[in-house]
Amino acid sequence: MKMLLLICFFPLQIVAQDLTGIWTGSIQTTGNHLSYEVVVSENKEKLTGYALTVFVFNGVENVGIKSIQLKIKEGSITIEDGELVYHNYTAPAKRSKLSGKLTLGTSDSTMVLSGSFTTRSLDFRDQTSYTGTIYLQKQNNFTSTRLTSKLDELNLLNSLSFVQPVKQRQDMALVTTSAQSTQKEKLTAPKPEVKPKIIEPTVAKEQTMEPVPLPAPKDLQKQISLSPKQFPATNIRSITTSRRKNIVTIMPALVIAGEIIPQPTAKEKQKQIAFVHKQKPATDIRAVAVTRPKNIVNIKTVEKPVVPAMPVAAVAIAERKTEVIREVFFQSDSLVLSLYDNGTIDGDTVSVVLNGKVIIARKGLTANAIRTVIPVSPDLGDSLQLIMYAENLGSIPPNTGLLIVQDGENRNEIRFAGDLQKSSAVILRRRK
Repeated sequence: MKMLLLICFFPLQIVAQDLTGIWTGSIQTTGNHLSYEVVVSENKEKLTGYALTVFVFNGVENVGIKSIQLKIKEGSITIEDGELVYHNYTAPAKRSKLSGKLTLGTSDSTMVLSGSFTTRSLDFRDQTSYTGTIYLQKQNNFTSTRLTSKLDELNLLNSLSFVQPVKQRQDMALVTTSAQSTQKEKLTAPKPEVKPKIIEPTVAKEQTMEPVPLPAPKDLQKQISLSPKQFPATNIRSITTSRRKNIVTIMPALVIAGEIIPQPTAKEKQKQIAFVHKQKPATDIRAVAVTRPKNIVNIKTVEKPVVPAMPVAAVAIAERKTEVIREVFFQSDSLVLSLYDNGTIDGDTVSVVLNGKVIIARKGLTANAIRTVIPVSPDLGDSLQLIMYAENLGSIPPNTGLLIVQDGENRNEIRFAGDLQKSSAVILRRRK
């Protein structure tokens, strides 16, 4: 009876497991051990995705990516590949189809897909077939792999269901529904009755001014000699500023160049004195402007913001220890650099310095590639130093990332780490 229940419920257990995500492992045939990666996506209860296979032919690494379909049937999982979406084969590709029968299990709390496969040729003149085994482990977090990097370059990564979690889409739907409900309530709510305001007339109080003493003849002579140089004679009010009391004294009418300059009214004096009392002490005054139509003095304080200077990676890099983690030999006249976050995306930010010059400045690492092209001219020499400088440690120290150096058809994957005391470096050497 126990065996019967196990057989009946085992397919339900597979359905309950989430097969979507990234799987990495290998394919083994007679005398061959090939790297094999799979991504599985779910759309309308159908499991699809892509598979990457890597093999070496005449010393050159060949990469091929095919679309795949998966089905759950009778307690097992079948996998079958389809169209070839990318390859860099150095020899003409043979048209063939892989079919596998896999079982789901666990190894050290990690989900595992394993089983056997066969291939059949689609060319009727070549009926060569192969058999072997498949072993895949599921990556718990979104890990940047060779397959996900290439799918990103082909604009196919965002089509996978696990790249944008279902929960996030549900949360967005709930937020949208709540916002729509709130807006509907606002539109249907009765408008409050607006009562007209009764404005009571106010009587302006008469303001009195104290008499302003006349300046000494010596001071008056100085004001008369300076004023014509600063403003037109017909609009001048002689102004003196007392630093101790911050009071502007407005002088009586003056005769300049044969014209009579009228004395301001009591109302104008009151406005000017009240305005000046609100300003900062005379020692903080930066600029004084006169508004000609109303003869009002406007005093403005100009404050220059102090922006703390951040250290440039090319300068601050000398304060840390530099550790060479890899040497890469290249042949091309230009190299393509791609940067990703290695593992959990936790806000790591880096700068990349090439021979003392910043080529990538303060970029946050994500699952999407940060790319730049390095022209390798002869004046740079045959040996270049590439340093990854950690601008921060993210939420999970240390600062880690994945650097991919593309040299024509050759691809080099380099995982680096850094902190506030150490930087990782890669030496690029021209192959002679």
